[in-house]
Amino acid sequence: MVLDTRVGESETNRLLADYSVEMTAKDIKAVSEVAGLVPAGTLVNVTFLGNEDTDMRLAAASAARQAGFVPVPHIAARRLTDRRELDDFLAGLAADAAVNRVVVVGGDPSEPLGPFPGALEVIESGLLEAHGVQHVSIGGYPEGHPDISEPMLWRALEDKSVALAERGLGGSRSSPSSGSTPTRCCAGSARCGAGASGCPSGSACRARPACGDCSRTRSASACRPRPASSRSTASR
Repeated sequence: MVLDTRVGESETNRLLADYSVEMTAKDIKAVSEVAGLVPAGTLVNVTFLGNEDTDMRLAAASAARQAGFVPVPHIAARRLTDRRELDDFLAGLAADAAVNRVVVVGGDPSEPLGPFPGALEVIESGLLEAHGVQHVSIGGYPEGHPDISEPMLWRALEDKSVALAERGLGGSRSSPSSGSTPTRCCAGSARCGAGASGCPSGSACRARPACGDCSRTRSASACRPRPASSRSTASR
């Protein structure tokens, strides 16, 4: 018996339905060149690298929008030198590229260059929603992180998810290995069933107040109340 291993067109379309691409500020010319090859409306993540400045990042986001894509700029919290830099960047994104989606991460620097030690503090600043941002992707490490324990990773994910929910912002989890998936675990009163996207295998979150704590293993989840002042220091 011969098995046909070819993937049908419908299956290919399903696999590629929600993919995104990434560009740096140096890729402005290239983004227009691929406009006829990549479907219009594709999410284009725009990096926030140390060798780029605000004008370069704004130009990249604008180029992605003009090419028919949806720019999703990154914001690296620890690279921001002050609140004004974040305010100006978000204002420029709204004006130049009609941005309403961003990715907020801690960034590579081990020490913050300004007042934002991590992504959580950027979310809590109130500037995202003030400039029309509606959806925020946050960092997640489904395969773990070499420098952060798993409990601290889950606490950081919960803190950021709750902060997004409190501000009425949609959220998703992004990671270098898994792309973006919905953040359904530990998001205030969110519920997710076993095996749901964004949850560890076999986990199940239950409704609970926004100050709830979610302690997990790979196979189970148990939520319990915790003081509202308790917070992870691993804001990545």
